[in-house]
Amino acid sequence: MQTLRMEEKRRFPRVNLNTQLKYRIRGKTNYAHALANNISVGGLGLLNQEFIAPSTLLMLEINLHSRVLHPVGKVVSAFNLPHSERNRLGLEFLEMPSEEKDYLKDFIKLKTDLF
Repeated sequence: MQTLRMEEKRRFPRVNLNTQLKYRIRGKTNYAHALANNISVGGLGLLNQEFIAPSTLLMLEINLHSRVLHPVGKVVSAFNLPHSERNRLGLEFLEMPSEEKDYLKDFIKLKTDLF
């Protein structure tokens, strides 16, 4: 049986990103900061200090050039990075206003057309 690589299981093109974002766990009031390292219309990857368990819902604020996106994401993968105090999280977007989603689609198309 052949296994699929992570890229092959993704439904949406993903582009590299290196930007700070703010997040808070749904139901809590305090925001924390993390580093988004890739994004797609379906979700994003991020690095942060705090381990957040899969299935946790996060309220996000992502700065993309001239816009701030406010999706709700669900943690679908989480693991500690070896020899580091950082964690890598994979998030799936569950909710996003349609105009923000359109902006994100255009952003990703622009980035993928450049390379």
